[in-house]
Amino acid sequence: MRGSKKILVVDDNIDLRDLIEIELEMKGFEVVHARNGHDALRVLQTERNIHLAVTDFYMPIANGDVVKAYCDEHKIPCIVMSTAREDLEGYYDYFWGKTDISILIEIVLLILA
Repeated sequence: MRGSKKILVVDDNIDLRDLIEIELEMKGFEVVHARNGHDALRVLQTERNIHLAVTDFYMPIANGDVVKAYCDEHKIPCIVMSTAREDLEGYYDYFWGKTDISILIEIVLLILA
């Protein structure tokens, strides 16, 4: 594994979450996942050594902004995904339009290099 770097993937879309998880594992990362922001906070508080969070913006129970805020407070890089770019401009450190998994993987590789 890439230096045992652990990534949290948060998305209520199971198919997309699984696809991202598979791609990251193929690149040698350890991956944990959550289905919404509430579950993600629980994972972030209990799992050790999360190096990066990748979260959807719109989810039931708690949105990606909750995950992003926790990550900012604990100095964990966070990629926020959304198809609605206008919701994220100027607010998030990283943006991915959920259209091309390879772009997401490249951003992950740059952040965790």
